[in-house]
Amino acid sequence: YPSLSGKGASAVKIVLSDYLTTGEYFMAEVRSKDNATEDIPFDGSLSGNGLIIYRVNQEAGYIDSSGNLGSVDLGNMYGEDSVYVYRVGNGKSVNGATNLVSYSLFGKYDNPDNPDKPDKPDETRYVLTTELCLYDMASFGNSDLTKTEEKLVSGSNVKSETAVLYSNGKNSGIVFSQITINKDGSVTFDVQLPETQGNMPVLNPNDVYVSRYIDGTDRLYWQSDVKTGNAYVMVIKATKRMKKLAEEGQSNVTLENFISGQFHYYDVLYRAKVPLAEKYVELPEITENALVFIALQSKNGNCAVRYVGSINNLNPTFSQYLAYEIDYVYMIIAAIVVVLIIIVVILANNYRKNRQKRRRRR
Repeated sequence: YPSLSGKGASAVKIVLSDYLTTGEYFMAEVRSKDNATEDIPFDGSLSGNGLIIYRVNQEAGYIDSSGNLGSVDLGNMYGEDSVYVYRVGNGKSVNGATNLVSYSLFGKYDNPDNPDKPDKPDETRYVLTTELCLYDMASFGNSDLTKTEEKLVSGSNVKSETAVLYSNGKNSGIVFSQITINKDGSVTFDVQLPETQGNMPVLNPNDVYVSRYIDGTDRLYWQSDVKTGNAYVMVIKATKRMKKLAEEGQSNVTLENFISGQFHYYDVLYRAKVPLAEKYVELPEITENALVFIALQSKNGNCAVRYVGSINNLNPTFSQYLAYEIDYVYMIIAAIVVVLIIIVVILANNYRKNRQKRRRRR
């Protein structure tokens, strides 16, 4: 990548093709203790010069002290953190040091002379390298997309693995390598983007639909530019409340629900997994009012989920009609209310009887 320095570009922004889904992008920025001034002294505590890598969620940032959208110049000064700085070790400290900026610089000096250790002039000097913690700080990231947050080997030792993660713990696949701090203070590095980063399923409303044939069978169709991966289908028993949430895009169905076949307390009437390239699946006969959902998952793990539509039973039984109109949530609330009323009636009756007894004693 072209040289980054205070004299030219000081940061680069990396936006992957799944930005519209994640809402997150990544920044690589040159930071130097030489840039500290009396008015802006923050970088004066840095361990040296180098590259700082962080993740930005713009939706969570720029909130002022009154809770309103503030100036972009304020960054994440107010409100929830919108910037996450990547670090080594457990992500919070290295050898007990917790200064997030000082201990988040990456890079290898191109000069083998080490002024900090005159007795070892030929020792290559890495930012953040200490006697007890010898990390190769000239690189950061992991191209293995299976290396999610929970699968990274992490700790304050040389075996720690790093990855440029999304806030949900998934690996973006971005790798920064050959991070070199040049003699003039500039920084050069290579960036490797995931080869399949463009392999993101997109499900627009017109891309999925259910079609009923003359024999009464239903088929669910989908179309996507992604050809390799799996399509998951899930049909759940409908309620009026759940249908409203689904139509408003607030049903919160996830890929895990498709895989496990469970979605809260709703009955899953049917689910299937087929190769994404098949483009359709034939649904079994559904005798209930039902809601149809689909998830497309590309080979590299990218996923898109969408509510497709409803299947309406033309002649529902009375019990099916009640189950559709009265959601389990409301049934539970109604049951609680009935129990409370019964308890109040019993207590009131006991109170009345006790009062009558006291009157008779008088």
